[in-house]
Amino acid sequence: MEPTGNRTIIGFAWKFFEKISYQVINLVIQIVLARILMPDDYGIIALLAIFMAIGDVFIKNGFTTAIIQKKNTDNLDLSTVFWGNVALSVTLYIILYITAPAIAAFYRQPHLIDITRVLSLNLIIGGLCAIHFALIAKKIDFKKSYVVNLINVLTMGFVGILLAINGFGAWALVFSVLSGALVSGIVLYIIVKWHPRFIFSFERLKTLFTYSSKVLSSNLLNTVFNNVHVLIIGRFFTSSSLAYYQRGQALPQSIMNSIDGSFSEVMYPTYSLIQDDLDRLRLAISKSLRLSMFICLPLMFCLCAMSENLTIVLLSDKWSESIPFMQLSCIICSFWPLSTVSHAVNAIGRSGLTLKINFFSKFFILFFIMICIPFGVFAIMVGSLLSSMVMLFISFHYYKRAIGYGIKNVISDIRLSFLNASIAASLVYLINFLNYNIYLELTLQLITGIVSYWLLSTLTSNESYCYIIGIVKQKFRQN
Repeated sequence: MEPTGNRTIIGFAWKFFEKISYQVINLVIQIVLARILMPDDYGIIALLAIFMAIGDVFIKNGFTTAIIQKKNTDNLDLSTVFWGNVALSVTLYIILYITAPAIAAFYRQPHLIDITRVLSLNLIIGGLCAIHFALIAKKIDFKKSYVVNLINVLTMGFVGILLAINGFGAWALVFSVLSGALVSGIVLYIIVKWHPRFIFSFERLKTLFTYSSKVLSSNLLNTVFNNVHVLIIGRFFTSSSLAYYQRGQALPQSIMNSIDGSFSEVMYPTYSLIQDDLDRLRLAISKSLRLSMFICLPLMFCLCAMSENLTIVLLSDKWSESIPFMQLSCIICSFWPLSTVSHAVNAIGRSGLTLKINFFSKFFILFFIMICIPFGVFAIMVGSLLSSMVMLFISFHYYKRAIGYGIKNVISDIRLSFLNASIAASLVYLINFLNYNIYLELTLQLITGIVSYWLLSTLTSNESYCYIIGIVKQKFRQN
């Protein structure tokens, strides 16, 4: 068996390759669809985001996180969780089918009834596949998930673009999601060599749910909060406003899902493997955070600086109202990697602590969001950001008690990358005032961002930069 460190690096490499491939292909597809479809089409589907996301959390976190965390699992555990997930997904679909008229009435969009009932079928497909994805994560065998997710996005893109060209509007997005999930699900069953047996244990289910319930509650709270903006904007503003809001978030979140998502999915099972050694755990947190912030901060800060030119070039002027949302979203997404500390706390079995912190922080942030509603959609995002920063300091006070890693550790680990990324982004932003051709400006911004951050990282001997260069050199020597 490979050492934990090597397994983590290999797992991250595959997960990152999977994420970046998925997001690049998906970005190209979304750019094509955004040029064909209207903002209202995206807005209609976005209205259902919170309901789909909540259902997805129940399926993926209801029982499966315990499978990943538990050191020894047998076929009874796996089959029990499988059938539990199937029952749960069918129940969720029935609930959404019945409540579809109420959802449509809430948003004052009668055509949402049929869309809700069809799109919700994706939850049943997810319930059939959740345990297979959990097995991949448990074994840190992300090569298989790369294949599955690549097939998913390619199928979604083909079906979505084909239907959009033929005038299906919002339904093009609905059927693209379902077709992608169905085809990739079939592939998943072929490449993951496990199939459920007709066995079930309520006792095992109860034991597994004891752990998973806390993680589920925490993730459910996060999901509701992360999508409450959609609920509020969809209810109090127009569907076009919601489309601009979500389109502005799309690119920053796609990039962060590729990078930070890769770290998160690999580090949770890695933290679980070393959960009994706090010194190793803290060292793993520090290295993970330094490396992820070294990569994420310059990407997000520079993207914020070039967002105006990039939006117009990629999406056209009809999406220009999404630019302020993209800029603020870049700042918010920059701090996503800090969630790795909560994953570590969950890994040592303190999921109850993260649940309590999440509950209080989300209530606090939601309070500020409600205050900001009369001031517009952008004010909602600003209020969310400011209140989140306050809660960040409070959360790390308790993380410090649990695992000995607090806000001072965070500042120490990320300050150099933060400074270098800020300087690079400032130089990129200044190019906006040159008044050159927009394509030339965007090209200069890309070159300036890459070169300036590389030079700054070299001059300051950034630890993560030196680590990456060392790995690259080692690979070249081996070849």
